[in-house]
Amino acid sequence: MEKRLIAVCVPTYRRPAMLADCIAHVSKATVPDGCALCVVIVDNAPEGTGEAVFEKATNDCPFPILYFQETTRGFASVRNRLVEEALKLKAHFVAFVDDDEFPSPDWLVLHLRALKASGAHVAHGPVIQIPLGESPGAREKQRLSQARSTGSIKHHVSAGNVVFDTKLIALWGLRFDAFFNRVTGEDHDFFERAKNLGALRVWVREAVVYESLMPERRTWGYLLARHYTGGVNNVLKFSHRHSLLQTWLHFLVRILGKLIHLVGSVLMLRPRNVVKDAATVGGYLAALPRCGRRS
Repeated sequence: MEKRLIAVCVPTYRRPAMLADCIAHVSKATVPDGCALCVVIVDNAPEGTGEAVFEKATNDCPFPILYFQETTRGFASVRNRLVEEALKLKAHFVAFVDDDEFPSPDWLVLHLRALKASGAHVAHGPVIQIPLGESPGAREKQRLSQARSTGSIKHHVSAGNVVFDTKLIALWGLRFDAFFNRVTGEDHDFFERAKNLGALRVWVREAVVYESLMPERRTWGYLLARHYTGGVNNVLKFSHRHSLLQTWLHFLVRILGKLIHLVGSVLMLRPRNVVKDAATVGGYLAALPRCGRRS
């Protein structure tokens, strides 16, 4: 009987050391029964910083590994190149993992088992952040124990830890929207459109992927910038699918909610939440007038 091919797809951009670690962990993945694996890397750096990693991995990785460069900048273009290459390979499933992440060895087995048991088209699981260079410990296990249980419904599907049936791209013709090359959220948009077409999803808590958290991402400055940019991007993403009036009403309500939460965080002496809420509101207020001018 023909084995079902899983294309493990890794987008990368100027993080060769992290990419090498990611591929090393993917190489240790347990192959689900009746399946075969291949690894597809698409590099968005024009100088091809991931090529040396690929060349070394061809000798070390037990699975076939392919490397491509995508010249159009942006996550949507890179992910579209990955799914196109997966289709050329006649893959039955696509698995996404980012270059700053590393999956647990039974990651694919658990996802495939959940897809078969549930009849779903999409299986996704948690991404647990750990400091760069460290191994998962008690703190990460505690975070995982607090995550929603397997089989529950999660509003958004992220591409950092997901496996999906290639029916979505081969038969339904879904692709990542190039609009999201300018902002984040191409994965949420893709899987939301898949859901609207009838795709079923299943959450698998035990299928864990870990994200390496770089030191600069643990600073107050990064936290502020991240949530400000997130606020801006949320407005732009929402306005891409909704009218100007809907966008303003939606975010005025959200701003009010964030301000109420911010006051509560001040009273309860939670500075991290104060920074998050203030930065997000700032992003909303910066983007809403821009949205109005675009219309």
